[in-house]
Amino acid sequence: WPALAVGIVLSALSGLCFGYITMRASGHYFAVSSLAFAGACVVLLKTWESVTRGAAGIFGISRPADIHLFGTFKIPLSTTQGMYYLVALLLMICLFVVYRLDRNNFGRRMTLIKVDPVLAGALGVDVFKFKLLAFIISAAMAGAAGGFYASYTSYIDPSLASYHTGFMALVYSIVGGSGRLFGPLIGTAVVLGLGEALRITDTLSQLFVGVALIVILLFMRDGLVGTIAGWFSGSQREPHGHGNRGSADIPVAMANHAVDEASTAVSSTPHDRPAPLLAARNLTKSYGAVKAVDDIDITVGQGEIVGIMGPNGAGKSTLLGMISGTITSSSGEVLLDGRPVTGLKAFRRSRLGIARTFQTNRVLLDSTVHENMLAASLSSSSAARWRGDGQADASDDGDLIARVLRSTELTNKSDVLASALTVEEQRLLGVAMALATRPSVLLLDEPFAGLREAEMPRLRSVLERLKGERLAIVIIEHKLKVLTTLSDYMYVLDQGKVISSGVPGVVLNDPVVIEAYLGSSHADVA
Repeated sequence: WPALAVGIVLSALSGLCFGYITMRASGHYFAVSSLAFAGACVVLLKTWESVTRGAAGIFGISRPADIHLFGTFKIPLSTTQGMYYLVALLLMICLFVVYRLDRNNFGRRMTLIKVDPVLAGALGVDVFKFKLLAFIISAAMAGAAGGFYASYTSYIDPSLASYHTGFMALVYSIVGGSGRLFGPLIGTAVVLGLGEALRITDTLSQLFVGVALIVILLFMRDGLVGTIAGWFSGSQREPHGHGNRGSADIPVAMANHAVDEASTAVSSTPHDRPAPLLAARNLTKSYGAVKAVDDIDITVGQGEIVGIMGPNGAGKSTLLGMISGTITSSSGEVLLDGRPVTGLKAFRRSRLGIARTFQTNRVLLDSTVHENMLAASLSSSSAARWRGDGQADASDDGDLIARVLRSTELTNKSDVLASALTVEEQRLLGVAMALATRPSVLLLDEPFAGLREAEMPRLRSVLERLKGERLAIVIIEHKLKVLTTLSDYMYVLDQGKVISSGVPGVVLNDPVVIEAYLGSSHADVA
């Protein structure tokens, strides 16, 4: 038992060290790192003969003494049946631990990270930290399993650390359904069961099992458990509404847009701007010799809506990414309420009060609206907490979620899957999730993309209400009529530079803007 405890601790520490070094990588890089680590373990075990006895392995491993529970119940570990009961007990303990983790805040964060790590970071989740924690827990469980396996077989050798063991564990998880509590368990039973049921000869058995696995992976992309659960819950149905029409609403060229003088007359008079709550100074982002953003300065004050316009490729989304921390700037600084936040990760900026939405609807489609809101509100610890009257609030997340859903007019959709919402409602949900982080600054990247004219008033009224509640808002939008009538102040970008700034009427009548962006002074604003 002491050796088992030591093995679990050493496995967890190994997971910590390996994860800390490699977890920042993803995709193929992380996979290659894992394979390299497994190969290094095999070499280490073979060459460290004073401890591992090299290729000969360790033999004569004893089983622990029989377990006596409550003076009457006995688990005879000297027998195969007794070891079976003990391992079954370990399995139930592991399942219970994972079950509890999956249904608390840790599990919600992990779900968010799995579905969209960029969104998770923007909502204040420390993606690296929680991925590393999951890795350590998994390593500890693997260490416990290894200890019991060694005791059961009484012999281990370096071949057990080969690629095959890890590869098969991955196959079990994928076949059963990764991310599902019983997925890996059922996947293991199915793969091993098929192997036994189709055991004619070794060659034919491998062939039949391989074909069966290919069929499962082709037609059950979410694994056995995920696919069957989808059939019963209906989560695989297509979203209702109008589909993603965003590309049709975003003009590639802006030559047919210009100033409608009547619509901008009210906003053509200069006004005094509030003190900057958010300021970007000399922000630059270079990709080699290309500057996507070139020495840009912008500010936004409390209770002010600042619009950013420009053609595709002008650097608008890159600018928002640098302000929110999802993109690292090459130079310049970002100040929030006078404090520099330039070197902070996205999750830290979110916790300080900078929230953002994205061009595409980044929500948890297989979760309900309320579950999306719970995931979004987990890491909010801003000192300037968003509230209906714009004042600080220490109420719990339940009250916050209810308030935000009322503000975004989604209260009656609380128990509806996000995949079943219309495009308009998904846009509102994206804004609601950003508000659940209790921001003082809200960055919106084309929130009206994909919406018909009749679908815009609700989101528009939400933004006007947030402005009245003293929230600072920066909005990128290609629908110029919406942008000009919502914005108090505007910046125009072209080729990564600010070419004009001012109130909407002044900006849209600027000859530089007309020449570089609008192309004509006689067409109506779209």
